[in-house]
Amino acid sequence: MQGDAQVLKMTNNQMIQTVARRSLFIGLCLPLFLLSCSPPPEFVDIDKGMREDAVTEALGGPFKEYETLDAPTPYYVVGYAHPNREIKHKVLIYIRGEWICYVFIDETGSVEDVFIGGS
Repeated sequence: MQGDAQVLKMTNNQMIQTVARRSLFIGLCLPLFLLSCSPPPEFVDIDKGMREDAVTEALGGPFKEYETLDAPTPYYVVGYAHPNREIKHKVLIYIRGEWICYVFIDETGSVEDVFIGGS
C-alpha cells in the first residue's frame, strides 16, 4: 500500500525519467543478451563437405583433436553440450566462450558432420 502511495506522488516528469531509464537499460542489455544466445558466426559457417584445412584456416587449431583409435571414452568436453555419436575417423573440438563446436572429419579429409552447442 505504501508503494502505491509513492507511485501516486510521482510527477509526470519523474515517471517519464523512470520509463526512459528502464528503456535505456533494456535497449543496452537486450542486444548483448541476444548476442550471447547465438553461436559464434565462424562456427555456423562450417559446412558439410568442407575440407579439414579450410576448417582449421577458418577456426585455427582445435582445443582437442581425436582420431577413432586414440579417443578417450567419453571423448566430449564435460560441461558443454555434446553430440551422441561415435567418431568414425576424426573429430576437431573448438571452444569459444560458452560455445563448443565438434567438427567430424571423414576418411577423405572432408567435414561429415558439425555439432554446435552451449555450456
